[in-house]
Amino acid sequence: MFSIDYHSLDFHLVFEKALRFKNLPTFYFRSILGKELHRITCLFRNKPCSSCPLRFQCAYSVIFESPVKEENEVLKGRNYASHPFILFTDAGTGQDIQDLRLNLVLIGESTKYLPYLFLAIKSGGEKGIFKSRVRYEIKNFSINNYIGLNGDKILIPPKRNDWSFESDGEMKHGKFFIEFLSPFRYKKQGKYVDQVTLDDILLAIYRRLEILNALYVRGNQFGELTVGKYEIESVNDKTDWQDFVHYSARQKTTMRLGGITGIMALEGTFDSSVLSLLKAGEIFHIGKNTSLGLGKIKVTFVEGE
Repeated sequence: MFSIDYHSLDFHLVFEKALRFKNLPTFYFRSILGKELHRITCLFRNKPCSSCPLRFQCAYSVIFESPVKEENEVLKGRNYASHPFILFTDAGTGQDIQDLRLNLVLIGESTKYLPYLFLAIKSGGEKGIFKSRVRYEIKNFSINNYIGLNGDKILIPPKRNDWSFESDGEMKHGKFFIEFLSPFRYKKQGKYVDQVTLDDILLAIYRRLEILNALYVRGNQFGELTVGKYEIESVNDKTDWQDFVHYSARQKTTMRLGGITGIMALEGTFDSSVLSLLKAGEIFHIGKNTSLGLGKIKVTFVEGE
């Protein structure tokens, strides 16, 4: 059985005063996470990660640089890979926020670095956010829906969550509602597109699972995974393109991070594996820049006659 294990960390953060985010809050928390994780774990501060002898063991390097060996099979010719973590919050922009729920997913072997990431989030709150240095505290913390703290002690569950690929070959008639809660960035023929099909979505999920499996999960046979069969009768596409701008301190450049948002309804007959893949997309996000909170989807299937 093909599966991917993970820990889902939920932070309830409370700011000392209400804040208004001009951009997606996950953009800011990714910066906090990277800066504090580097400060906590880096042993060679004047040495770039690419030449560090610990680059495949260091929490910061694995989580934020994500190096791969040149002889890898899944990303031939590349030195860096998809990051093994995902951020998401349903808090939006342009509104005053004093309480914020932040979700952090750690995938496969990267879960061993969980305490470091908790400390990075905590340390960021002690230093404060934005130029005004507004502090926040962690009011509640859970791991896989279990209480995550006992005083200062982190309570890590004995087992990780597990997503497993399911395909019994049964075809069901009904309607899928796929909601893009944060921008889905998808490339076709080298260009980002503002409209996608179910085939595009499933292929994006398939490719993401292939990479995550190869890099961060042990003992899985990826060949067991197949893209599901389906016949579409109707599509009601209520999606649009939404743009965000993000300044990368590491790359010292401004990046446009637009993507598809909205909801898509598809009616037809679907193999059970279609739902299984879409459920993986809910957990691990799809498309580009998932570590910034992009590519979050919510899937609902209503079975018909």
